[in-house]
Amino acid sequence: MIVDHARGREWTHVFGDRFAQGLAGYDAWIAVMERRDADEFGNAYNTAVVADAREFAAQFLRELSVRWNGTNVVERTVRKLAGEAAVHYAAVADALAEIRDMFPFPQGGRPKEAAEADRAVTLLQRAKAAETQGVELLEKLHGFMKAYWSEVWVN
Repeated sequence: MIVDHARGREWTHVFGDRFAQGLAGYDAWIAVMERRDADEFGNAYNTAVVADAREFAAQFLRELSVRWNGTNVVERTVRKLAGEAAVHYAAVADALAEIRDMFPFPQGGRPKEAAEADRAVTLLQRAKAAETQGVELLEKLHGFMKAYWSEVWVN
């Protein structure tokens, strides 16, 4: 589901060209910031929600890579790929946390001011690049897991 969402394949109600999900959402968000057209309240809310989600993604992946103490090759591979993805999602979370500080909810900050918008664009580009790498690792993990039947490696 995460990979499908990131790649824009997850089902959603169609809102026209004013809506983008997953990695494409970064491009839409960047475009709004470049046009200096971000709604203060909506931008602050979106930033809070997306930053929170990526912080939990990084935490989940980090905990999976540490706490799952499986010893067979499948479990070791899951831990390895989850740990690598966690590094990228932590970078995403860090960039989005900076944006959240710039545009606190519900006040909203000043996303239409050039300096603020330009800084947000730089941070969004950084977040997108890191998330793209994280998604690629999750795709690799998903492909790896699809190759195994649980009866083969659990028993």
